[in-house]
Amino acid sequence: MAGNHDRRATLLEVFGGQPCLPVEHGFLHYAVELGGHRLLFLDTLDEGREEGALCPERLGWLLGELDAHPNTPTLVFLHHPPFACGIAGMDTIGLKAPQGLERVIGNSAQVRLMACGHVHRSIFTTWAGKPACICPSPAQQIHLDLSGDAGLRYTLEPGGFLLHQVTADAVVSHVVASVPFLGPYDYD
Repeated sequence: MAGNHDRRATLLEVFGGQPCLPVEHGFLHYAVELGGHRLLFLDTLDEGREEGALCPERLGWLLGELDAHPNTPTLVFLHHPPFACGIAGMDTIGLKAPQGLERVIGNSAQVRLMACGHVHRSIFTTWAGKPACICPSPAQQIHLDLSGDAGLRYTLEPGGFLLHQVTADAVVSHVVASVPFLGPYDYD
């Protein structure tokens, strides 16, 4: 997925034409069918800016994908979170004007999870009546400072990623560290 430091032309040059990044339109969003579920990857990149954006065309694509498969459990992925995380510096560069996305997600019964990135921390909440999460960065993490007036700083906390286990009844998300640990050891 395109992040705020990416350029669409470069991503298309390297990955274009692949099943995960078809060259069909100007935005880099796509759908994947996997195990009876749909994964929708929504492009929120606003090139040259830190914050994300969704125009009517991108929201229309998402709505069309959801309307075309109303009974298929769906997970929606986007780079910029549409909700505040409490870290002031990151909240100022989140997704701008998320109200349209909130209406689409909130009115789509098949959406089981919305997963984002951008903040470089593991964060879990509900948004638009759905479970939502922010994935950690595989590299450095943004320093957790909820005071509201601190500048952005990063820490050398271990990086990681989220592993989503999707079943007919639930979506369970595991935080997995990207650094090796000793073990596992038998639990007695």
